[in-house]
Amino acid sequence: MTNFYSSLRPWHLKLLKSIALNGPSSRVQLARENGLSKMTVSNYVSDLIRLKWLEEDEMPVLSSRSKGRRPTLLKLSPRSPRICGILIMRGFCQAITTDLSGNISDMINHPFSPLPDSKTLITIVSSLIRQLTKSHTQDFIGCGIACVGPLNTTTGTILSPPNFGGIKNLNIVEQISDLTGLHTILINDASAGALAEKLYGIGKTYSDFASLHFTDGIGMGFVINDKFFDGFSGQCGEIGHVSIKFDGPLCDCGNHGCLELYANEAVMNQKIHSLKPYYPVSPLFSSTENHLNDIITAASRKDAVALAALDEFLTYISYGLISTINLLDFSAIITDYYCDCKSTLVEDILLSKIRPHLINSGKPLHIIRSGFAGTASLIGSCGIIVKDFFDGI
Repeated sequence: MTNFYSSLRPWHLKLLKSIALNGPSSRVQLARENGLSKMTVSNYVSDLIRLKWLEEDEMPVLSSRSKGRRPTLLKLSPRSPRICGILIMRGFCQAITTDLSGNISDMINHPFSPLPDSKTLITIVSSLIRQLTKSHTQDFIGCGIACVGPLNTTTGTILSPPNFGGIKNLNIVEQISDLTGLHTILINDASAGALAEKLYGIGKTYSDFASLHFTDGIGMGFVINDKFFDGFSGQCGEIGHVSIKFDGPLCDCGNHGCLELYANEAVMNQKIHSLKPYYPVSPLFSSTENHLNDIITAASRKDAVALAALDEFLTYISYGLISTINLLDFSAIITDYYCDCKSTLVEDILLSKIRPHLINSGKPLHIIRSGFAGTASLIGSCGIIVKDFFDGI
């Protein structure tokens, strides 16, 4: 990081944060929003332009009659600092670089086969980071790592995720920081999704919401009173390991009857093929490994088999959500999952299953599909560094 960084004042960061999270702004807007004089704003902005973190962009001409100098907007410079983000799931690892606004500039996908042990995982992650940072001339603020849980984010440790190659008590933050020299933070993948929504997505319009992810397991992230909530040690939101049947089968986590045992792709495929004698025609019968994307897409096209499997899956999900909403009184749930189909079928079905069973069945409840299309956790891996960067102001 350039030497000037150490001389940045809180107002430098406040103005930078306003532009990074809210988009290009004029000096007049920044002065009005922050209660500063235009001269004061201009002085701080000049520093950031000199640092090449901001640049000016002339506003478009609205009328041929316009005279004089066109007003300028301030926006992030292409030479502004970058963040490295890592998402670690059970089948793959993704690495990206973004700017402070969450715009992705590079991405690398690395599938796991077989699942890595601790040493191999560290080698993979550190190699991906080096590949990304080597291709940039900009400064890097840090590296965020979003990972399936359970984790201890206070110590930076991956504890013992079920079905994850036997990795246990891996202090990934310490090792990656030592190997790359980057400030590194660990965050639960579902919590990362909630943070991405609050910084850059639909969550900006809500002061309280839960972010629901069912990409690799089922997790939730929370924003309460406009603050990202990660729990005491980063282990909150493990809704997939909430028991919905106390005498149910034993889960790898040690609990009985966990939600994830009933709501997963394997169970959905079993449901699909159990219906084959009754519904001889369905695009889903050609595979025993249909993914959520395939099932939702077929259901949105009114395929009866897909609708039945999806309905059962979402019934189980609703059991966990009803308890969560009754406990924490959220009025908004933002769902994030990968699916080519633009339908809101999942959200509509969930709402119909949840609303009648709330303590206050008349309360407003919004279930909204994320605009990140399954990438919220990935964006949030960088978001945790952005949050940390601006938290000091």
